[in-house]
Amino acid sequence: MKDNIGVVNFDDFIFFVNEILSFGENRKTILWDYEIQERLSNKYFNDLDLDKKYEDAKEQEIYYGSIAKHKSEEIKAVKRIIPKDSNTPAEKRFKSRKELESKIERNQSLLSKIHLERNNKQENYRILKYQREEVLKQISDLEIQLGEIKLKSFEVVWQVVNPLYDVMYQNIKHNKICPMCNKDMRKELHDSIINNPNNCFLCGCSLDVNKQDDNNCIANIEQELSVCYDKKSVIENNIYKCEREMAELDNEFSTQESQLFNLRCELRNIEFASSNESQTTGDISIQLIQERIKKLQEDKLNNLNISADYKAQKDNIVMQMDDERRKTNLLLSDTFSQYASAFLGKKAELTYDLNYEDKKMYLPIIEDKIRKEVDHLSESQSFFVDFSFRLSLLNFFYTGPSFFSCETPEGSLDASYEANAANVFLRFLERPNVLILTTNLNNSDFLYYIAKKAKKVSYINLLEYGNLSSVQANNDSIREMSKKVEDIINGKKLNYCQLVQIYI
Repeated sequence: MKDNIGVVNFDDFIFFVNEILSFGENRKTILWDYEIQERLSNKYFNDLDLDKKYEDAKEQEIYYGSIAKHKSEEIKAVKRIIPKDSNTPAEKRFKSRKELESKIERNQSLLSKIHLERNNKQENYRILKYQREEVLKQISDLEIQLGEIKLKSFEVVWQVVNPLYDVMYQNIKHNKICPMCNKDMRKELHDSIINNPNNCFLCGCSLDVNKQDDNNCIANIEQELSVCYDKKSVIENNIYKCEREMAELDNEFSTQESQLFNLRCELRNIEFASSNESQTTGDISIQLIQERIKKLQEDKLNNLNISADYKAQKDNIVMQMDDERRKTNLLLSDTFSQYASAFLGKKAELTYDLNYEDKKMYLPIIEDKIRKEVDHLSESQSFFVDFSFRLSLLNFFYTGPSFFSCETPEGSLDASYEANAANVFLRFLERPNVLILTTNLNNSDFLYYIAKKAKKVSYINLLEYGNLSSVQANNDSIREMSKKVEDIINGKKLNYCQLVQIYI
């Protein structure tokens, strides 16, 4: 996966598909979303090793900073036990010396047990992390191998049969619908086609394509991947469980250690009180407490210094990342400007600057003014400026045909912007790409403009396949609009360099 798409984690690939390639009914814009841009930049624009160093430095900064905070709280707790009057320790004398010694012994035994268990958990945690890395590497290798086999298999297929043969065959196999007339297929004909996959479903001639070996190999690899994903899930659950258990042990160790210190102080107070040396007892007790406070303060300062070192490393990495993002902005801005200016009819650029929360991210400049919030533009302008950013990203990563799926917000468009909006999408199709639009039938000319200008269009009319309400079923206007769109589409010539799929 790392070699093919530049990412190691499958979740990062799914993130790109869901957040960048698709604009759904929730109308979520990514151009003003700092978290999405941060993840996009870290996982796709920056070097993966640099991103790993950043995550490690950030984690260590938080970890040692947290330890320093715990030390501060422990210092406060220790200071609270300093005797206010070292000459009157009588309230502690009711505890017998043997009882305290027994408690101290049990406490020390418990601390040793916790320490040993913590070390075992730490070793188990290290092993689990190593196992997860091994499984992730195995998954990556299998996915690369699977992709190569599928690519090779499909190259052989497309040299022999119609490019849409497999789509029609799958339609027959799963939906039992004839691809020619879209009617239900007779069972005996369906069974005959499925039982003879190497023969043409239309004429019955042999396809001269033997994919049995590839199919078996693909099935084996997919089975191995399934096993690996299950193993990864189990390991990650165990890692989470181990981390939680170690945190609980650390808290328990800290609690017991504090209790041990208190017990020792009480014991010394009783020992010296029994010798009628109350003042000396108080001095020694206070001295022990002060030594403990001094040790905690040293530990706190040491952890703060370590945390500061990791913060400096993180800040240095952020500066390197910012340099890369500024370079990326120069490459993105030209394409963004073409898309956004085509829609707005005015000058539009992309910059890498501080937002209203003083966080650096990509932001649009419209007529020389940075629009730091989505509310600084109208609804339709914010949607299509966001589309411009998404399409410029796809152009930046372009190595072959891609797709963009969009729930079109044509209802937010003024009539004067409909042609501009369609031209934004049509510009995306100047390269071999696929545009998937879901749109409503209304008085807008947006859909007609797309249907007329795109060189190749396929569509699904949901008036024919959907579950219509009584209002929709009895409305002649939407039927006329639907027929008008279909007439435009069906009268076009095929061109395989462009494809728009419309769901109306």
